[in-house]
Amino acid sequence: MYGLIGKMRATRGQRDAMMDVLLASTGALPGCLSYIIATDPADADAIWVTEVWTDQASHKA
Repeated sequence: MYGLIGKMRATRGQRDAMMDVLLASTGALPGCLSYIIATDPADADAIWVTEVWTDQASHKA
């Protein structure tokens, strides 16, 4: 297994739209076991993404 945790910042006021784009693509990711998107209560523009893949090669594909 291969996992990543990352934080990104949306343009001010665009967090929800960015989350919609991220969520729309998660169903068609071969090798992706888990893709969790979360907000940050301390930062209105931040998005946390937690990913679990079968292996690193699947993530890079």
